[in-house]
Amino acid sequence: MRDDASVIRNAAGESLVMMDWSPKKPGEKRDLLFAQQHWDRLDIEDSDVADLIYSRGLTDADATIRIAACDLLKDLQTRKAIKTLMSLFRDDSFPVRDAAVEALGVIGAPALPVLENALKEKSHDPILVIRAMGQTGEKTIQETLVPYLKDPNGLIRRAAFEGLTRTAYSPQEPSLRSDLFLAGEKWVELVNLGEPGWTCLEHALDQAASTNKRRILVGLRLIRTQRSVSLLIRYLKSEDEVLRAVAASSLSSLGNIASLGLLEIMETGDRMVRKQAAEILGWIRSVDALDRLAVTMLKDKNADVREACAEALGEIGNEKAIPHLVKALEDSRKSVGKTARKSLIRLKWLPVTPSEKVSFRKAAG
Repeated sequence: MRDDASVIRNAAGESLVMMDWSPKKPGEKRDLLFAQQHWDRLDIEDSDVADLIYSRGLTDADATIRIAACDLLKDLQTRKAIKTLMSLFRDDSFPVRDAAVEALGVIGAPALPVLENALKEKSHDPILVIRAMGQTGEKTIQETLVPYLKDPNGLIRRAAFEGLTRTAYSPQEPSLRSDLFLAGEKWVELVNLGEPGWTCLEHALDQAASTNKRRILVGLRLIRTQRSVSLLIRYLKSEDEVLRAVAASSLSSLGNIASLGLLEIMETGDRMVRKQAAEILGWIRSVDALDRLAVTMLKDKNADVREACAEALGEIGNEKAIPHLVKALEDSRKSVGKTARKSLIRLKWLPVTPSEKVSFRKAAG
C-alpha cells in the first residue's frame, strides 16, 4: 500500500476492496482511502494524514490528485500546509498552480506573512504570490501591493490591480487612481480623471517597452477624442513597423473622428505617413477626405502615395471621385492607373467617350 506510484496504489486499493478486505491496523484505513483517492473521507485533523500528503501526495500523484490535495490543505490552515501550497507555485500544471493560489486565498490572513516574505525574498513567482494575496481580500495587503502597480512587468501590474480591486482599494489622490487604472488597462476610466489621467497615460506610452506600447495604442481606440488621435498619429511616424501598424489599426477603429488629424498629415507628413494616412481614410470611408485625396492622387510627387489615394477613393465609394479617377488613368506610373481603374469599376463606372475607352483599356496593363 506504500508504493510510490499512484497508479499502483490505486490498483492495490481496488483489489483489496474487491477481496472484501477491511483495514485493522492503525493507519491502514488512511492508506486505503489515500490509495483510492478518496480525499474527502480522510481525517484532516490526523497529523499522519498531513504528513502523508506532504511527503508523498504531492510528489508522485497526477495533476487531479495534486489539485485535490490543495482542497484538503486549505482546511488545515497550518504553516506547513501554507508552505506546501506555495511549493505548488512551481508545478508544471497551470490548473494545479491556480488551485494552490485559490487555496491560499481561502486560508486568508494566516497565509499573508508567508506570502509577503516570499515576495520580499523573491523566492516564488511574484505573479502567483500577488494573486494569492489578492484572493484573500484582506485590506492589509494594500500597502504591499500598491508599489507593484508600477512594475515594469505588465502581468505583475495586472495581478496587483486585480488583487487591490478585491480589497475595494479606491484611492482619492489622482496620481494613485491613475496608477490603478493604468495597471488595470482601464483606459476610459483613466482619461476620465482629466489631465492627471492623460499625463499618466502619455508618460507610460513614452516610457513603455514595445509590447506595452502596443497595448496602450490598442487601448486608445476606446477613447474617442482628438487627443487620442494625436497620440496615435505620432506613432504613425514611428520607426517601428509594428507600432505603426497598431496605430493605423486604432485610428481606423476611431472612424471619422480621426479624419481631421489624418487630413492634416496628408499635407505635412513624409511619404510613408501620407501613404498610411490615405489608406486609413479609405478604411474609414471618410467622405470629408474626398477632395484632399483627389488632389493628392493627381499632384503628389510620390507614386505610392498617389496609388494609396486612388484605392482610398474607391473604398469611400462616392461618385464625386469619378472625374478625378478618370484623370488618374493617365498617371505616369502604371500601378496608379491600374488602381484607379479598379476603383472606377468598384464605383460601377464605364468609359463612354473614345478617349476614356482608350485610357481605361490602357490602364488595364
